[in-house]
Amino acid sequence: MNYLLESDAALEIFAAIEDLPIVDYHSHLEADDLLADEPFEDMAALWLGGDHYKWRLMRAGGVPEYLVTGDGEPYAKFEAFCTVLEKAVGNPVYEWSHLELQRYFGIDLDINADNAPEIWERANALLPELTPLKILTASKVEVAVTTDDPTSDLTAHEQLQAKGLRVLPGFRPDSYLADADIASRLEIEERMAYFDARGCKTIDFGLDNFHFDTPQARLVVEMLGMARELGWSAQIHFGAARRQNLPGTRALGSNVGFDSIGTQADIANHIRLLIQATHSFGMLPNLTLYPLNPADWPLIASLVGDFQGEARLQLGAAWWFNDHYEGIRQQLDVYATQGLLGNFTGMLTDSRSLLSYSRHEYFRRILAQHLADWHRVGRVRDLEALKKTAMGVAYSNAKGYFGF
Repeated sequence: MNYLLESDAALEIFAAIEDLPIVDYHSHLEADDLLADEPFEDMAALWLGGDHYKWRLMRAGGVPEYLVTGDGEPYAKFEAFCTVLEKAVGNPVYEWSHLELQRYFGIDLDINADNAPEIWERANALLPELTPLKILTASKVEVAVTTDDPTSDLTAHEQLQAKGLRVLPGFRPDSYLADADIASRLEIEERMAYFDARGCKTIDFGLDNFHFDTPQARLVVEMLGMARELGWSAQIHFGAARRQNLPGTRALGSNVGFDSIGTQADIANHIRLLIQATHSFGMLPNLTLYPLNPADWPLIASLVGDFQGEARLQLGAAWWFNDHYEGIRQQLDVYATQGLLGNFTGMLTDSRSLLSYSRHEYFRRILAQHLADWHRVGRVRDLEALKKTAMGVAYSNAKGYFGF
């Protein structure tokens, strides 16, 4: 299948990375669900449950909420999504959904209203073989990092690891940052030590609206220093405008598709001040920065070059509203022109949907073609060097950077 691959060089680069394992260093999977490993009731539960990317498209297509997140009949939800997807050409969900059907179910049909009954019947017949852990195995997931509140007991992680599965916790201290006076330094250190003993390797901040001259910022500096002492990396996602639809949020809660790119115009400069202070105090760990607004990518990509040394800093992967064909290629260009693409840690799922692992194939195909384009025009003559770069970006760089 030559999907997204337009040349022999692209095919050759992709062949070198196609079957590499996946190191998913940022996801929103639930360890309890993985441990339970229960079969999904039907295709609607697996394909649509928890996937706000798909929910947003359904709402845009006029689907009533009871068929999106409500108590509508499962097949009616599934059929509504298939009908809407016909209009979604050019949207990454259109391509992801077809990849999901092909890779996990072996179904190579166009997703539309006419094919919905056949897809439903054929996919449901295979669900007993697609429990959560079987999906991880089929996806060749070597490491999966979840996103966990500091109060989590991590029992499920311990039990999964006892089974030989590298499902590691990720320390997400957003509840502390919501009220910077809520926790003492001792409590935070104790919770981070608890996570560390259970395999945690990264602290992961969600800084939507952020100003440096605040108690919140001082707490972030302290926690970055604690992470460095533990040998953890840090990740900072910033620039989201969350829960914009207030009635919808009140009715359905958070993380249901009512978020968008934020509007704090100076947030990148406040991140700059945060890095300066942390670096000046000798408290800077390896740090990955994820601006949600792509207008901030060049600024952040150039900024991290000011602080490379004992700690390694990088512009993070194109994420959320940017992990599409054009966004991924743009991020690769920004990363390459401002730093060393050969160091990039590549794709992450940032998803609650287990079938999202097909997005790693999507990313790898785009990466292979992008590198092949440079080879075609003579910017890089050494095809073997491009293969080596692709293998690092697709797999091995993340293992080394995050200490997996």
